Amino acid sequence: MIVYPAAFVASAVHPLTHARIAWHDLARELALDGNDVTVSSETVAGPRDAPLRPDTAEFWQAAGLPATWDLDLGSLQSIDYVGLAGHTIGSSGATVSCKVSTDGDFAAHALLPGTTSNYVKTPDAAALDITGDIDLRARAALTDWTPAVDNTLIAKRQATGQVSWEFRVDATTGNLSFAWSADGTAVSVMTSDAAVGASDGTALWVRVTFDVDDGAGNKSARFYTSTDGVTWNQIGTTQTTAGTTSLFSSTSELSLGAIEAGATAPLNGKLYYAEVRSGIGGSVVAEFDPENDATHGATSFVSGGGETWTVNQSGSPAAAIVHHRLGGEVMPGDDAPILFLDTARSAQYVRIGLTGSTVPRIAVIRAGVALAMTRPIYAGVTPILFQRRTVKKASVSRGGQFLGQSIRRHGITGSVSFRHLQAAWMRTTFDQFVRSARSYPYFIAWRPQTFPNEVGYVWTEDDIRPDNMGTRDLMQVSWSYEGIGHD
Repeated sequence: MIVYPAAFVASAVHPLTHARIAWHDLARELALDGNDVTVSSETVAGPRDAPLRPDTAEFWQAAGLPATWDLDLGSLQSIDYVGLAGHTIGSSGATVSCKVSTDGDFAAHALLPGTTSNYVKTPDAAALDITGDIDLRARAALTDWTPAVDNTLIAKRQATGQVSWEFRVDATTGNLSFAWSADGTAVSVMTSDAAVGASDGTALWVRVTFDVDDGAGNKSARFYTSTDGVTWNQIGTTQTTAGTTSLFSSTSELSLGAIEAGATAPLNGKLYYAEVRSGIGGSVVAEFDPENDATHGATSFVSGGGETWTVNQSGSPAAAIVHHRLGGEVMPGDDAPILFLDTARSAQYVRIGLTGSTVPRIAVIRAGVALAMTRPIYAGVTPILFQRRTVKKASVSRGGQFLGQSIRRHGITGSVSFRHLQAAWMRTTFDQFVRSARSYPYFIAWRPQTFPNEVGYVWTEDDIRPDNMGTRDLMQVSWSYEGIGHD
């Protein structure tokens, strides 16, 4: 089956009505081995490097779920597909996902360059007009946790007259601060008496709770850090000053990574998550969660709570949503080959993720750039679903009575044919596949958009030999194959 994101649209030159042939194998090209693979666990009978060796009958199997299989390509490479074959994911009832990353960090985030006008925002709403206690939480990885300028995490703060509050990491010290206004103009600040203390570039959860009236005629703020967003450790002591207060209900947008419409205190680093709670430990009234709600490169998306988040971009580098998912998460219905397909991106790391209760096996994992055929096929082709080839052994009595039969092995066998292919393209692009197919298997999806479940992992016995059509420098080619497909 083919797994691609809902928003994925192939180019006009190579639409998803055109076949995809995933022959390019970065692991083989880069001569990678088990030293380049990291797994969450493995069984003795299922070594981690088995999926890199298609000429064996071995497989990788984790000791338990959830599980991950990571491949380090050693340097940035272009990837638009990851293929799985020889697996038992479908029959085990497991769910599988695929992610790619430039730096080994697979969590989705807003990448913020620390320059003005590059931030994330959502419009003001009634639920955000909090005047009493508030609870703000975020997960971030600042490039510098003791930054040269204030780095805003979450804020509802525009110009004078429309200031509600701001949660930030202070310049130089790395302490956390909460600033607020009771009238929209005059700003007060409470600051932790200890720094966050995180190493530069390290991801960390941070939190502030602000109590406008502690019951003793005071207002107070508590600052926290966490490694998991569940267990919180307070930084320093509770900050308390005399007199109660309130938060001004402004019309300001809710902003992440800057204040005053992006003009001040830009965040430099990654912002993975942010939320606003009305009341300490109260209900979530705004949530920024690109892992579950956004796609790679999105400039606008709707959160699970209904807010519309917009990425404000200016100059280069600009703020961007980075999502490492290639294709989508899927629970396949059978053990047929799987092809994760997406727009090409540069990445160094590939991750296969598995969840469920029964641990599956995976014998083949491939990553690279798929060949998009320039012409579609349809007529005269047996769909991959119907290309089953079964070798049976029948039992017959001496009298010729049929007593049953057993399957000795099964797979698929089929052929494809393409016409009206440009000769120059055949020589420069298609011939690379022809050379590879002499020695190695490949994935083939004959019509990805219409029949996304029909993918084969196949090999050819004879050389693939295109020939001239005799018109306008066009060529045609057909070949047969056999391999793994639908049972």
